[in-house]
Amino acid sequence: MSEILVIGDDLTGTNATASAYARDGLRAVTVLDPTAPVDLDDSIQVVACSTGSRHMTPARAAQTVDAIVRNFGHDVRAIVKRFDTTLRGNIGAEIEATLTAARVMHPKQRICGLVVPGFPAAHRTTVGGYQLLDGEPILMSPASRDPFTPVRHSGVAGIIHEQTQLTTTNIGLDVVMGDTSTLADRLTRAAQDAELVIVDSVTDDDQQRIATAASALESDERSWVVFESGPFGATYAQRWEFVHMSIEPIPFWR
Repeated sequence: MSEILVIGDDLTGTNATASAYARDGLRAVTVLDPTAPVDLDDSIQVVACSTGSRHMTPARAAQTVDAIVRNFGHDVRAIVKRFDTTLRGNIGAEIEATLTAARVMHPKQRICGLVVPGFPAAHRTTVGGYQLLDGEPILMSPASRDPFTPVRHSGVAGIIHEQTQLTTTNIGLDVVMGDTSTLADRLTRAAQDAELVIVDSVTDDDQQRIATAASALESDERSWVVFESGPFGATYAQRWEFVHMSIEPIPFWR
């Protein structure tokens, strides 16, 4: 049984994300064709699936994501949905499909979406709920001129709400940069108020604090589905004891 299911909307990003887990000592594979039967070794801890759905219609992208969650998501400890760092693609449709499928599989749990779009090492940051590239709103970046799926907002919630009516709330940097217990309390209250909690971050340390606070809230009654742009899922997994096991690395493609 794998511990983590990662779903990306393009192969390059999905494979890069799988490699981050492998560098942390987890056995990770990228599944090139998630629609085909796959016989995975029991030692595999991270299964990363690429949907190739960034330029699909929203409905088809949602169907593809739903099928992957239902096929690979049973009994995993976490589901991580990766999206583009500049928020291109079918962000809202794929978030809703992932969250809905997870809730169907775990009807007795309160499952909320934890949205951490920042990728500080790549100069993608989130401030006040707005996604920035090199300190500028993404609406001012080449992503707004993408010929297939251009971004039309710099606000993360605005992009999500183009394709879904899931409720959102934002936790700002002042809370993220404070103590972890306060952040955990704010995450708890935010998850009660909205279906998606969008969290600011500008540094890797910010994401470490978010991961620490959010993972501490996991229980049999409550869990997160993580939505992120690349680094946060692996950071979140580092909070779990099995990451520190001594494991020989294996290739992360299949």
